[in-house]
Amino acid sequence: MISNHENILSIYPNPNTGNFNVTGIISPDISRRVSIEIYNSFGQLVYLKQFESSDMINETIELNETAKGIYFVRIQNGENINEQKLVVE
Repeated sequence: MISNHENILSIYPNPNTGNFNVTGIISPDISRRVSIEIYNSFGQLVYLKQFESSDMINETIELNETAKGIYFVRIQNGENINEQKLVVE
């Protein structure tokens, strides 16, 4: 689980086989615009989704074509940026 003063987010399962969920509560007072970015260990962007959200996120992400390894999930809501390491086995 990742959190800051405004957002409480969970990424599960971790580790996984390339399919996982991002769920949680975000602060709509900051921004309703949410961005989910996933980077590989070389810093290359491998996934991007931007959307409008109320106060809940419930996204299923499928990275079926990605190699096994370590990835970094960045979730941005306004000026709030949350990052978490993700392992694809």
